[in-house]
Amino acid sequence: MAEAVVKVLIDNLTSFLKGEIALLFGFENEFQRLSSMFSTIQAVLEDAQEKQLNDKPLENWLQKLNVATYEVDDILDEYKTKATRFSQSAYGCYHPKVIPFRHKVGKRMDQVMKKLHAIAEERKNFHLHEKIIERQVVKRETGSVLTEPQVYGRDKEKDEIVKILINNVSDAQELSVLPIVGMGGLGKTTLAQMVFNDQTVTEHLYPKIWICVSNDFDEKRLIKAIIESIEGKSLSDMDLAPLQKKLQELLNGKRYLLVLDDVWNEDQQKWANLRAVLKVGASGASVLTTTRLEKVGSIMGTLQPYELSNLSQEDCWLLLMQRAFGYQEEINPNLVAIGMEIVKKCGGVPLAAKTLGASTSGSNIREINVKGYYSHKMSIGFAKVVSSYSPSLLKRFVSLRVLNLSNLKLGQLPSSIGDLVHLRYLNLSSNSMRSLPKQLCKLQNLQTLDLQDCLPLRCLPKQTSKLVSLRNLLLDHNLLKSMPPRIGSLTCLKTLGQFIVGRKKESLQLWWGSEDVEYVEEVDIDVDSGFPTRIRFPSLRKLVKWDFGNLKGLLKKEGEEQFPVLEEMKIHGCPMFVIPTLSSVKKLKVLGDKSDATVLRSICNLRALTYLYISINYEAASLPEEMFKSLANLFL
Repeated sequence: MAEAVVKVLIDNLTSFLKGEIALLFGFENEFQRLSSMFSTIQAVLEDAQEKQLNDKPLENWLQKLNVATYEVDDILDEYKTKATRFSQSAYGCYHPKVIPFRHKVGKRMDQVMKKLHAIAEERKNFHLHEKIIERQVVKRETGSVLTEPQVYGRDKEKDEIVKILINNVSDAQELSVLPIVGMGGLGKTTLAQMVFNDQTVTEHLYPKIWICVSNDFDEKRLIKAIIESIEGKSLSDMDLAPLQKKLQELLNGKRYLLVLDDVWNEDQQKWANLRAVLKVGASGASVLTTTRLEKVGSIMGTLQPYELSNLSQEDCWLLLMQRAFGYQEEINPNLVAIGMEIVKKCGGVPLAAKTLGASTSGSNIREINVKGYYSHKMSIGFAKVVSSYSPSLLKRFVSLRVLNLSNLKLGQLPSSIGDLVHLRYLNLSSNSMRSLPKQLCKLQNLQTLDLQDCLPLRCLPKQTSKLVSLRNLLLDHNLLKSMPPRIGSLTCLKTLGQFIVGRKKESLQLWWGSEDVEYVEEVDIDVDSGFPTRIRFPSLRKLVKWDFGNLKGLLKKEGEEQFPVLEEMKIHGCPMFVIPTLSSVKKLKVLGDKSDATVLRSICNLRALTYLYISINYEAASLPEEMFKSLANLFL
């Protein structure tokens, strides 16, 4: 498994070195050396994996490498966390704690370097054969040809993007730019290749151009590459101005498709310069770009970024089996059971499934240590406490990425939880805590916090907004009285299980910090005094409204809808509410008592409604007749 572990770490180091954080505090060269050293060791790992089963010293060597890899990942995590914290402070790199921090990191780097040097020297004893590996740190090249023998679980995404490019923007006067955004290894490039080679796209868009951008977003280089792609021949050196003119002549009046793959550029002006040259196409001309960075998507996109989701376990299983066993018709049932356990650790990341499948190809899969698998999504470390719990345990597991403490009747969470700086997932659901320690807010890598069914819980820490990586805050079925300040500054947040305004008529800007909540896609709002009518949710797809006794309707902001892409609504206890015209809502649930039936009088304003669930005593004959034209599912 060391090969998969090292590959993912090299990917993480590569991504890290492309960011600005790597330049802070003067450790860029050290991280470059680490990346180079791991790449050197990686060259012999394929041979080592094959020989370890019959060679105990070699197996021990691989275990040492695993441990060293974990240590480097810990250092990388802590560096990013502390560097981000310092850079956001008023002192910046002059913070008084920077010097001891540099000393600590430097000392740990020296120690791990010595270990890696020893490991690198020891490998010579095993006479391992090197495999030539293209260094991703130098340059990553991609092309338009779909090289995957079989793509699993991406047909729906491909069809959706093709529809956007062919139908949704066909009359657009401005150049349409659709970013595909997602973490490394999800298959953004593969999806873009599927779209690029789709027959419908080929029939409607011409010319089609594929450019691998990577970290070199140079206007002159990109324009030259686009021209060469269109003309099919190399171009002599030219100044920028004639290049711009030549490209505009080639694209003028044409409905073209340009794919810019693997974009890292965060300089808005650089993109503006290139876009100005590209704007000469016909209506429907489009740019499709792939990136890991949400900021890049927001800078470049004229359309809502297409966020690529993880694969299902079934698709991950098919991918892993295809890489491990090819197209064998029959596979040993024992291997199937073990393979499914491995798939659970892949986290829906295709790269993890492919890497793991390839590393087991031709070997005996029964020898794989499933518990030691290095999950691409959650990085290193996994723990689940199911029966007992002791605060002292937390101090022992400083490298934890996933911690499940659900349903343990915990009355208090120790402050030492703040020491688990690598934590990505924390499940505290179904416990008895009335409050949470402020140290919880130190977990800047935390992505999911599950607090569902914590009935005694009354408030969240005031500094919850410091959980800068938080994507999912699950708060269903609790009795919170209010939300912490500036929760809207959590720009990674996708799911907010419940939003409580509270009894005091205070400005919602206190919680959100702005009038546009750009990122949240799902929210459950519970309010005693008033609904956030002046806050706009441009990305919200699911809304649950609970107990709005005086709510009569929704306000518009400067002629814009409050929920422009809302697809699903659930309403309870809103007897005075009049449903406004919401063109995108497809699913509605109305719960409560008979007084809530008034909501249904305005249901015809949901013109795209296909699903209606009513749990109150209501006659279907009382529904507006025109709504039955689009309704496909009705539950009374």
